[in-house]
Amino acid sequence: MLQIVRVADLLNRIGDLKVFGKDLSKAQFNVLMVLKRHGNDGMSQKNILETLVSTKGNISMHMTNLGRLGYIRKKTSKVDSRMNVITLTAKGRRILERLEPKYVEHLKAITGSLPASQAEMAMTVLNYLREKCNATLRGSDAEPDEGGR
Repeated sequence: MLQIVRVADLLNRIGDLKVFGKDLSKAQFNVLMVLKRHGNDGMSQKNILETLVSTKGNISMHMTNLGRLGYIRKKTSKVDSRMNVITLTAKGRRILERLEPKYVEHLKAITGSLPASQAEMAMTVLNYLREKCNATLRGSDAEPDEGGR
């Protein structure tokens, strides 16, 4: 488990040094990527929180900072006036257009020579661990779904 934490830390450091610089933090980039992948309808802050597995305080801080930078827009949900829907702005899409290719390039440089069988095995193990962690947080000892592997 310690090796997983170390590799995650190294990937974050590479992103900060080689990709994001002073433009964004890795966490802010992740928020923007989640919004991009979700589409133009946007997401609630709660859904972003669940997708990124973060804390309410961290997500709230990222929303404030990304809004201040002009990368996201908050609007009141038409379905539930107590909820905000978060969407990317044109400026947010432009920063992703600039940073995402650099991020992918560095990931490919790191993982590109990994044989497919080892990459699949790594994904299987990581998905298994993610599912077990989620089950533990839900208070369930159920085995992970085979589809999550």
